[in-house]
Amino acid sequence: MIRARRVLLGIAAVLVLVGCDSPAPRSEAPVRRLVYVTHIGAANGEAIVIARVDGTQGHRLTSGFEPRISPDGRWVAFFRCPRCRPDSVGARVDLYAVASEGGKPRLLVRDARLAEWAPNSKTILTEHAAALVAVSLAGERRTLARGRDFSADFSPDGQTIVFDRPRHGSVLCGGGAELVTVPVDGGRVRLLTSNGAFPVWRARSIAFRRGVQPRCGVHTIWVVRPDGSGVRAVVPRLPRDVTQAGE
Repeated sequence: MIRARRVLLGIAAVLVLVGCDSPAPRSEAPVRRLVYVTHIGAANGEAIVIARVDGTQGHRLTSGFEPRISPDGRWVAFFRCPRCRPDSVGARVDLYAVASEGGKPRLLVRDARLAEWAPNSKTILTEHAAALVAVSLAGERRTLARGRDFSADFSPDGQTIVFDRPRHGSVLCGGGAELVTVPVDGGRVRLLTSNGAFPVWRARSIAFRRGVQPRCGVHTIWVVRPDGSGVRAVVPRLPRDVTQAGE
């Protein structure tokens, strides 16, 4: 997560529809925003900037990196590294959230990895203390699974989570993880496929990446229905530098 070398301007833009306190007239177009990270003008590390979708009216929101704006546009989750240097690798990072209109950031989880928003913008999936954890904006936590190096996503209705569960070897080299689902409130873990990683849940199916053993770095993209049926390949082979099914 902490890169050994940082680019001067690293843009991690996410377009979202931003809600208002009161319903907008139907004739009024919804406001969209983007967030990105830049070193320019940052007094201490990277600055998180929020702006209109066309890049205008940009202003510094806070310091940090890897921002993730909530689906309703009201919050931005991000990470800070309290003891990082430019060459830091594997240093501890902490998960925060800040209102998109500005204010004091909230520390949610120390020593975290991963930040995936729930569709209702009230919960974030993260990894902490060798576990997949759901944390609320108030800092309340619920452990969903034990393990490390998770990739996860919410179902469109926010009721279920899909994640890859490492089994053996390297997830990146294929065959090292299985794809499972679990209710967001806890419950029985359900196996979707015994070989899958980096899931992305869309309306009717879950896309995921499958490695081709024993050739580390050779990958394919597959889809599976949420009930575990309909497993099929959609991209027979990916370039070596592609590591995730989609966004």
